[in-house]
Amino acid sequence: MALSLFWPGKYFFYPIGNTSAVCLTRDIPPETSANILLLACGDPRNVLYTIFCETPDLSRALDFTCCDFDPGVLARNVLLLSMIIDGVSKETTWNIFFHMYLDDDSQAALVSQCQKLAMYSSVADWRSSPYGAVIRMGTDHTLAAMCRHWELYANFYHPSRSEQRKDLQKKMEDTRREILSDTPVVNMSSSRSSGPLLLRYDPVHVASQQFRRYWETGTTFTDATQLANSTHPNSTFFYSRAHEGFDVHYGTDPMIPFHHAPLFGNAKGTVTVQNLVESSRSQFYAWSAAFRTAVTTWKEGLLAIRFLLGDALAVASALQNHSNSSVQTVHPMPRVAAWTACVLKLNPEEYARVAAPVRFEVIDTSNLSDHVGMLNILLCTAPLLAHSPCSVLYTESLLTHTTDSATELESKLFADLSVVSVLLGMAPLDSLSGFTSLCNTHEQLTSLTLSPSDHRQYHQIITWRQPSTGDPSFIHDFTLPPLRFDANQLARLFCDIYVHLFGTEDPAHFMNLKPEDIVRLGRKFACFCPSRESFIVLLSLVHNRLQISAALWSGVMRIFLNLLSDDALRTHPFDRLNHREIHAQLYRHGIYSVPELDKARRPRVGRLSHWANIPPLVRVFLTVPRNEFAKLESIPNTPWLHCVIRYSQSEHGFQSVDAAYGTLIDRGSKAKPDLLFREDPEGHRTHCPVVVSFVVPSCVLTEAAPETIDIRLSVRTNPGSNKALLFLLGPYMAVFHACLEDTDHVHLLPEVPLSPPDTLSSAFVPLHFPKKLSAIGRPSHLAVDMDGTGKRIASLTARLDVEDVQAKEQFAKGAMPTVTQSSPCAMQVVIGGLAQTLLYPIPIVGSERKVRLARKSSYIEVAVPVAIPYLRPDGQRLCPFPVVRTNGSLSPWNLHRVPINRLPVLDLANVDRLRLWYDAHVGSQDTEQLDLLTNIKDSIHHVMTKAAGTQGTEKPARVIALRDDETQDCDTMLFVNRIRFDLSSHTIVCDAFVLPTSHAIMPTISPFIGQLLQRGVTSIRVYRGEMRGWKQLLPALVERCRTTWTHGANCEYVAKGKIPLQLKTSAGDPLCSCGRGKDVDGMLHDNLWKKFGPFVTRIAISPLFAVSYVDPVFTGGTEDVASPLASDVKETLAECHRCRKQRSISGELRRCSGCKIVYYCSEACQKSDWKSHKLDCNR
Repeated sequence: MALSLFWPGKYFFYPIGNTSAVCLTRDIPPETSANILLLACGDPRNVLYTIFCETPDLSRALDFTCCDFDPGVLARNVLLLSMIIDGVSKETTWNIFFHMYLDDDSQAALVSQCQKLAMYSSVADWRSSPYGAVIRMGTDHTLAAMCRHWELYANFYHPSRSEQRKDLQKKMEDTRREILSDTPVVNMSSSRSSGPLLLRYDPVHVASQQFRRYWETGTTFTDATQLANSTHPNSTFFYSRAHEGFDVHYGTDPMIPFHHAPLFGNAKGTVTVQNLVESSRSQFYAWSAAFRTAVTTWKEGLLAIRFLLGDALAVASALQNHSNSSVQTVHPMPRVAAWTACVLKLNPEEYARVAAPVRFEVIDTSNLSDHVGMLNILLCTAPLLAHSPCSVLYTESLLTHTTDSATELESKLFADLSVVSVLLGMAPLDSLSGFTSLCNTHEQLTSLTLSPSDHRQYHQIITWRQPSTGDPSFIHDFTLPPLRFDANQLARLFCDIYVHLFGTEDPAHFMNLKPEDIVRLGRKFACFCPSRESFIVLLSLVHNRLQISAALWSGVMRIFLNLLSDDALRTHPFDRLNHREIHAQLYRHGIYSVPELDKARRPRVGRLSHWANIPPLVRVFLTVPRNEFAKLESIPNTPWLHCVIRYSQSEHGFQSVDAAYGTLIDRGSKAKPDLLFREDPEGHRTHCPVVVSFVVPSCVLTEAAPETIDIRLSVRTNPGSNKALLFLLGPYMAVFHACLEDTDHVHLLPEVPLSPPDTLSSAFVPLHFPKKLSAIGRPSHLAVDMDGTGKRIASLTARLDVEDVQAKEQFAKGAMPTVTQSSPCAMQVVIGGLAQTLLYPIPIVGSERKVRLARKSSYIEVAVPVAIPYLRPDGQRLCPFPVVRTNGSLSPWNLHRVPINRLPVLDLANVDRLRLWYDAHVGSQDTEQLDLLTNIKDSIHHVMTKAAGTQGTEKPARVIALRDDETQDCDTMLFVNRIRFDLSSHTIVCDAFVLPTSHAIMPTISPFIGQLLQRGVTSIRVYRGEMRGWKQLLPALVERCRTTWTHGANCEYVAKGKIPLQLKTSAGDPLCSCGRGKDVDGMLHDNLWKKFGPFVTRIAISPLFAVSYVDPVFTGGTEDVASPLASDVKETLAECHRCRKQRSISGELRRCSGCKIVYYCSEACQKSDWKSHKLDCNR
């Protein structure tokens, strides 16, 4: 993985997280220990909330590895955790972490705590400190950077620093005033943390008030005395990666990390800013108390929180290299971050003797994909996921690249979902299941109400898993046969991926775009600009993971490079400038050698003429005087940079550029060059030059006279490159250039290629083939066939060599095999009395199979289309709600787990207020699809609305019976105890108990059933085939809220080898007995319910939401629900399309008479905006 270099420009410090906290263990079994990696961790909200969600009944080890490239973020995190461990008062802890101004006591506590922390300045000292057992340091550099910040925090208040302190305080006050003047009166801010309540006005209104108050006062206080006492600037807000200064992001808000749905959903009156702050404080106090309890009461070794300073790609690379340390490699240690030469060297004590984790069951990437791209995220995390059915990756995004949420994911991926799933072995869980239990319909609804030209945030979390793990019958310790591609198809696929990533770089591409598309593309490039090296890393991963033979790979690469050259001639001529870098990186990563790289000859003149041997690759160092960057500092942009070699009529671009502030010292000779780099610790603020380096094929430096070869550092041309840069830098967009023979500014060194990484596979190699996989013979390979476009995998063909003597004889004599789909990822072949399972890496459409028989050669081929996305037949529909086993533990595969006892209860007393949002939220799960899943969604809708009493004048239904419409049988009853807020998933959940009325228990419960019927039982009709779906769903509903009990050795699931146990109506209990009668306190408060207690099992029911990139949301009948809410949201967020004023400060806004979408506060604003708005207006 590699990221293009960009000029840092203005840096923003994020001392507080910008999304609400989530539970990081929501998709793994409750008793399974977990190694959890947080890339770009931000503040510790997710760690604290995850620990808060743990249950004391099932102890397990949690090992968090938190990385961030800002030392200020990590220093504040450890400061916070240490204060909680030391028992510093909760009020003081809150003030120090969230307030920009402190009172006397808080300021004194901050200084004291920082001085205490800074005493442990070595990793050995830290390990023996009061915090070392739980808080661990991953590198020496991490601790050194933190200690430096703690010292800066404490020394900030020293009398000798009074003048500097005044200057910084003035800077903070000026910045706060600027932010307040630029921020709309109505600001989304923390209101998205209200989830479904965002659809009403109160959260947005109150959050906007609180946001302004925070930036006006620098605190969350509403009391005048407390405000008056808060006079000390908080030093932790002045030191970050940008060094000293006030660089806090303009969206920072202490309310964002917390969950506000219960506050607004249970409000009995008007919610105030003080209510919002008190609610957030109470959550923070509860999370902190849970963490302190874990530190003091959990067994030693069960909790570890590790910190690593470095950008996400560097940390991932270091962890991957360490996990491959048994193999001799020459991979250089990755740099901590861009613009520094400091390397990320894992502490040997932590990662060797203590064995800190380098593979993880959970990887959370925050919204990194917005900044480094989805490709880099998948490349850096795929090798780090543990080989476990429960392993999970979370990606998150806030920025949008399209105006349609249905195409948002597609725009961010590098290929079709079927291709991504097969090449990388990971797929978005929702695309396989056709639903998600995480809700973001409030985000989608908000985006629907805004003008297409608005650049709004759209928060979306995607859960990724290995696709085959959703097939309970899949044997996960079995390595699949190697995948075989047609060389031409694979080469064409690589070419299509390449064009998808880089095709928009060509200036000719812009000429065919509409102005609004150019603006949108410019926004995308402003956030992320892919590099050719990332593409090469993808090829390397595919090459090794799929175990492609050397002969086939060489053919693929030859065809690919030819296609690339042809494409450059026909369609993308600008791309030819980067082909030499592709050749260099292919060789450097050890996956292919272009013939020209081995033909470099020593020139007769110039510096290379002195070298004894000319290697295939050379690293070029260009020293750029610091003042040359003044051109870039004069603009607000953060342009992407690359290096260019130009001579005669040739020009070659190189995007993988390293940069650092400092000086090069030449300590070698002309024949054997050797360089020493001395970095300036002041970094961006120094007057030292910048040294950039990049790798080139040596032949590039020998194709022309040395004195004619020009080396440049330039700005990359893309839609984000504005006219101001062109004016400043000239037509070549060069920041600085020097001749190859300029020994003051240009240096050369031989470059040693990297060793290829270890082969990656999706599972371990077994010692033997299980009987079910080898009864007839051994599967030899899986062939991959692309569709007509070459961009999507159409089918997979498994070949089975018939080897069993009896089966071979029968097959040769004409026996016809029976071939059927046995599970989402498996086909079963039967010959005579022998049955064998053929496994596929992703869900398949078995009903459209094609069977080829080769009786003379004794093999069978079974070709099946792939079932991605969910809208295809078969696939995951055969097992829509899997419960998977991990080391003896069970967990739902596509329903997140909920800490049911930690979730706040929804107050059902005020039904009128509830109707304002509840029914609309539950109804937002509905889609136009007509299938089993839709019927189950409809039944869940009825269960949840009847349980809340929001339908008509009915009271909340406490007991609900699912009645089969065809047979009128009822064998499933639900006892709804409470409805709770599922906080981090922004939805609601029915805390209920299920009673399967099997024949075994009917004699005992029959007398009590009559009493229930007298009280009143609400019946919900379920239609043909739906009862079977409910029986598949029930085990997952049980597992998602299981927190106090475990499955025993005599579990019926194990004995019978299937989940659920029964699928037919009135045929028996679909659930095992392990959870029956356990955790049923909710049944004990009612004397009649108490009699059913021994026979029920606790479940958690919640909506199954549509997936925007699989199935359209808010269409058909759902529009009836969405339209009035959309109108409310639109009115709430209305602002002048030109000046961004709201009604509260400019009176009534008026809609554009043409499009009826955008608003204006005055005729002058409308006229001024017409030039740009007319592109969208349909007048």
